[in-house]
Amino acid sequence: MSENQRVTWGYARLSVDLGQSGIENQKDDIRRYAEVRGWDLSDERLLEEVARAYRQKGQAKRPKFEKLIQTADEDPEKFRLIVYNLDRLARDLGDLVRLRDLADRGAEIHAVTGNLDLASSVGRMNVGVVVSVKGFEIEELTRRIRANKRHAKERGQYLGGSLRSFGYTDASAARQIVPEEAEILEWIVDELRTKDRSWRSITAELRERGVKAATGVEMNPPNVSKMMLSPIIYGKMIHGFDGEMRLVDAPWEPILPMADFEFMKDLRVKRALYRGSHDVAYLCSGALTCGNCATPKKMGSAGPRKYRCRSCNNSISKEIDLLVEKMVLLRLRDWSPDPEMIGRLDLNAENTRLDELKALLDSGVLSRSMFEVGVTEVETAIARKTEAHERSERRVPEWMGSGESILGLWDTLTMREKRDVVATVLKGVTILPFDRSGFGRFQSDRVQIAY
Repeated sequence: MSENQRVTWGYARLSVDLGQSGIENQKDDIRRYAEVRGWDLSDERLLEEVARAYRQKGQAKRPKFEKLIQTADEDPEKFRLIVYNLDRLARDLGDLVRLRDLADRGAEIHAVTGNLDLASSVGRMNVGVVVSVKGFEIEELTRRIRANKRHAKERGQYLGGSLRSFGYTDASAARQIVPEEAEILEWIVDELRTKDRSWRSITAELRERGVKAATGVEMNPPNVSKMMLSPIIYGKMIHGFDGEMRLVDAPWEPILPMADFEFMKDLRVKRALYRGSHDVAYLCSGALTCGNCATPKKMGSAGPRKYRCRSCNNSISKEIDLLVEKMVLLRLRDWSPDPEMIGRLDLNAENTRLDELKALLDSGVLSRSMFEVGVTEVETAIARKTEAHERSERRVPEWMGSGESILGLWDTLTMREKRDVVATVLKGVTILPFDRSGFGRFQSDRVQIAY
């Protein structure tokens, strides 16, 4: 290709604006370089900008440089670029690879000074060597940084953070407690312990009170749950020891005791095993079967006045709660659990594991601390297994004895426990399709109860 067919561009850059003399000197040298070789370089194609070459969060903030790369990529064989030094274009390995790729495709990239020049085959070979060496250096640096972080974690050192946690002033090791936010965290734990409230209702109340997250955005249930399970507010850090993650003491003051952290973990397990294990507001929530589309247990609460099928919108007034409660109380007078419905909880594997841990401790293979960690893990597994066993289909929880005993406890039961009784005593409650002739009143004949 003829040299005259190429379009010549120039690029000058300073990392920090310390006055115009530096960037003007670059532009003068670039003009002189083009003039000596007889290349036409107009002022419109001599670009300048003040920006750092290093990428920030994956994006280099150099719009004029990106414009040049885009122009070269469209037709590299007609592109020529002059810079004062190659480091004005690339201080990042990725940028250097992009420039070498353009040069391999026919673009000319000249440097007024420096040992690297992409305009010749020797220069491109040298750049290839530099890219390889720089890639090796980056990998070695990454390895050393990761190794240093790993050793720091094993020593229990705080590695720092960038985001403030709710309840604290900042993310440093010397962070201080924010009293107003600490009171909110304590209130959330108290609501969960005493009232077994849902994350949704707690979040709604926090929004009504104008409470924002640490980042300043509106709170939502998943974020509130995650916030309460963060070890930070309990004065702990997560660090790795021997390939396993452990909680270690942090240098800042805790807001909540570890007993609350254990409670939050148990609550998470409980609600994961049985979705919606917090107390319910209505007796038949999730316990009704739609008779229109034959969808089991899909008729959920649709406000304070009725239940609605999630599939076909078949609905019924919540007066059904009174009807079902009366039928259950009548049934309980002569009801007793079927022996086949009382599950047998198999904990043989867990008991064997406890015996093994005890033997390892006695033989000196395990330290006392590691023994306690193992026992805690087994106890957690037993708690999960027990909860799943009690919640499994057509199983009777241990507290449900005879019908007479349940009648004596009825007024003290939570709505969740009452609903469990309904699901155990009754085989099913089906809601037949809506009859418009009875519009405006509760249609008890639409309710089919199976014992």
